[in-house]
Amino acid sequence: MPREIGSVLRIHQREGYRCLFDASAQSIRDVGAATKSLKGCQLGFFGVLHTWGRDPAVYHPHIHYVVPGGGVKLVVDIQAVGHGVPTLKYLAPYVHRVAINDSRILNVDAENVTYRIRREGNRIETKTVRGETFVENFLQHVLPTNFMKIRHYGWMSAGSKIKVEEVKWLVWIMLGWTFWLGSGYAPQAKPLTVPMKCRVCGGSIRVIKITYTSLSSLGIKPENGLTYFDSG
Repeated sequence: MPREIGSVLRIHQREGYRCLFDASAQSIRDVGAATKSLKGCQLGFFGVLHTWGRDPAVYHPHIHYVVPGGGVKLVVDIQAVGHGVPTLKYLAPYVHRVAINDSRILNVDAENVTYRIRREGNRIETKTVRGETFVENFLQHVLPTNFMKIRHYGWMSAGSKIKVEEVKWLVWIMLGWTFWLGSGYAPQAKPLTVPMKCRVCGGSIRVIKITYTSLSSLGIKPENGLTYFDSG
């Protein structure tokens, strides 16, 4: 949310956060509709509302979205852009996290509160504010009663006619094809590199077996770490 209208949003949180969800979700749909490979597909994604930054004194409402790399129609279209686990691990704590946890509060006395802040470049600083200011800063991140900070859209929504189990099944099929293409049984393009040669006999080297058994336990010292190559 632009900082220029942050004060308006702070006063009208329920309506403002709802508008923020609606506008940002529609932006994702618009991007999907304008993407050639996703035309005619229904996207599925979810967003998590987050209102604070490194310093709880800063009011910065924004939404993190997790969008699978594809859409669903009569066939599935998937384009991998990386592993999703790191993204989910980053986002998961914010589902129930508050603006500042107890471990960051260093000292509390009759007048002031001192807490720790992580700045850009992983730099740690301490900040001391009046107790009333600290409470005010914290309360600006408390959401309206019963407000849903996590919202699902498209085939991830509860009312979607497309079930998550169907999407999983389509993804399984696509991953199966991916495995087949990478297994060596599918037709392969001509290699762009020169085949490896044995340094001793000069013969071509090919993969005959991949093993995870420790060769050092067998008294074998692999050369250059190529433990799964052999000549023949």
